[in-house]
This record gives sequence, C-alpha cells and structure tokens, in this order.
Amino acid sequence: MLAALFNEPPNFYVFIGFSLFCGTSIFLWISRLPKASAFSKRSWGLEIPWEDFGLLLFTCILAAFLALTCLGQIYKILNPDELEQSILGTNGLQGAILVSILLLRWKVPGLYGESLNRPYKVRTASLLLVTTAHFIKFLPLLWLVFLLLAVFFQMIGHEPAPQRLVELMHQAAHHRPIHFAGLAFGAIMLAPLAEETLFRGYIHRFLRAKTGLAAAALANSLLFAAIHVNIASFVPLFILSLLLTYVYEKTGSLLAPIIFHALFNAFTVGAILIHDHLPEFNF
Repeated sequence: MLAALFNEPPNFYVFIGFSLFCGTSIFLWISRLPKASAFSKRSWGLEIPWEDFGLLLFTCILAAFLALTCLGQIYKILNPDELEQSILGTNGLQGAILVSILLLRWKVPGLYGESLNRPYKVRTASLLLVTTAHFIKFLPLLWLVFLLLAVFFQMIGHEPAPQRLVELMHQAAHHRPIHFAGLAFGAIMLAPLAEETLFRGYIHRFLRAKTGLAAAALANSLLFAAIHVNIASFVPLFILSLLLTYVYEKTGSLLAPIIFHALFNAFTVGAILIHDHLPEFNF
C-alpha cells in the first residue's frame, strides 16, 4: 500500500508520528471537539470610516517601503548573499508592519487603539489548548489540499515553483544553521504577529462591519493568499486564512490565530528539517 503512494516506505518514526497525528485529528472531528464559545451574533467589527481604514493600509505599505529602502542601503554596504538578504528582508518587512500598527494604536487610540479581542472571548488559561486542538483537527485538511493540488498539477503537466523562501530554508537547513534560525524566527514569531494583527485584527474586522462575516472572511482570505505571490500555495493559503478567521471568530481572541499561524509555520519549518526522512510521492 505504501509503495503505491510513495517511491519508498516512509521513515518508521515519521510514519508513527504521522499516524498518531491523523488519528487524533479524526477523533477531534468525530467528537466535535474542542468546545469553545459560539460565533458572535453581535457585531464586533472595526467601526471606522473607509478613509481611516485606508490610512491604516497606507501606513503599513509606507512602513514596508521605508524598510525596503533602508535594507537596500544596508545591502550596498554589507553585500549579503541571497539567503542573508532573505533573512533581513522578511524580518524587516514583518517588523516594519507590526511597528507601524503599534504606532497607530499609540498615537491615534480613538481610531485604532481598541481591543482586538471580544469582551466575551475564551479564557486565556484554556486558549492554548483550544487553539492547539483546532490546529491538530484542521492540519490534515490542509495536507489533503496540498496533495490534491500536487496531483492536479501533475495531471496537467505543470510543476509550479515553490516559494523562494521555502527553497532557501531547505538550502540553509543543514549547512547554515544560524541563517536557518533567522528565517525560522521570522516565520514562527514575526510573521504570525504581524500578519494576524493586520489581516484578522484590522482588515477582517473592518470588512466584517461593512459587509458581514462571510464576505469579510472570503475577501480577507483572497488578499492574504494573493500577497504571498505563489500559484502553488494560493489555494492552501486561502483555506489557511479561512481557518485562521474561523479560530478568531470562534474564540474571540487574536492570540488564537497567532498561535495557530505560529504552529502551522513551525510545523513547516520542522518538515524542512526532516525533509530527508520524508518519502517522495509516487506520481
């Protein structure tokens, strides 16, 4: 059976871990766990005018542009290679966006400084457990999407290029551990903080107030997938964004999608580290 799916049997320990993970996921689906607060029927959208929302986006874009400009000057001085540029670039952009949002919350609290959590959110003490359970429950769904897309691209004879950042992490995994750690820090820490604060805390809540929950989740997820600029990961990232929005709405806490996003990226980083022990698909 394994030979029909893979070119070679998977590593024993990887296979056992994968089986336990999927078994736990199936149990969570069947048991309908975890139990958390229901979706909010009352509006908790971001009630600000379009021009103030535009100012928020403009500030984030301007911060990213200034970060790129500064990084360009640093590159001229230090002359880093592509991997080092990727570390500086990804961490610099994520950090600039996060700092710009924090500055707006500090300087204009009347518009941007309100809590990004619902008053009746899931208790912090159980939030990590609830979010981790949601992650275990939904991750195999994302694996299935990746697998179906791989089969589809194989059928049409097209092999889309993976994200360049993932390729660089593969290169650094076994030969440049410090550089790998820099990329992993950005993926597991900075990216979830910056992206979830912007996309869930502000963009989703603003669109939710203007259009409703379903339209806001779809539009926000399309934008989230599009900014990663990779055709192979567009559909999985779109679904990931919907899941992040679901967890945000379900728990009422911005910390939940941040944890979920960090776990997803950490799992990806871990998969890159054990890539040599993973079997190749036999199609």
